[in-house]
Amino acid sequence: LLLDLTGLHKHISEHTARLIDKLGASARLLGIETILVGVSPELAMVIAQSGNDLNKFECLKSLQHGIYYALGKSGRTISKAGC
Repeated sequence: LLLDLTGLHKHISEHTARLIDKLGASARLLGIETILVGVSPELAMVIAQSGNDLNKFECLKSLQHGIYYALGKSGRTISKAGC
């Protein structure tokens, strides 16, 4: 599960951080790894203050990094058409 949090930079609450944690935990129960991308400094602060431990999730800078990471874990890459 690639969860893009790029747009979550305003009106973030501890409730938001708990929901992210629960979503990831639910996905893990189904055998799905959760990758968080686009975590803003504001969201990181709320997560840290909420006491939720998101260390169990892979966190990457951007959606592009997340896509490359997920593809790499499955042994795939992105290549240009016709190459």
